[in-house]
Amino acid sequence: MTDPRTFPGFRPELYPRLEGAPAPTAAQDTNPALARKLAVLAAYYQINLCYQRLLAARKAGTDERSALQELEKALLARDRLDDEFAVYGLVSSPEVVNGIIANVKFTAPGKTEPRFSAISMCFAVTPP
Repeated sequence: MTDPRTFPGFRPELYPRLEGAPAPTAAQDTNPALARKLAVLAAYYQINLCYQRLLAARKAGTDERSALQELEKALLARDRLDDEFAVYGLVSSPEVVNGIIANVKFTAPGKTEPRFSAISMCFAVTPP
């Protein structure tokens, strides 16, 4: 997915933050994991745009059908990315503020906290 920040008419207030910070540009890093994260941010940006179009249609009292269809397409595109990147262990968790996806956190291999568990067993032994 192309970085929407390079498009004319880009709305920066709808572009989510990456782990609480502004996202770097793809040109700043050639890390494949970053490229995947930026693709997910672009998908969430598209969802935000479509949602704003839906709100505008509702406010204007116009037909919402096309806005809803666009939103559905954006959600399906995000779902495809989630499925594609799941093999890398990359899971996105969007944070919504006032109806806008404002930040996306990621869980990836090596970033998860270790889980400790205890197993206890009890055996009854009768002497011979």
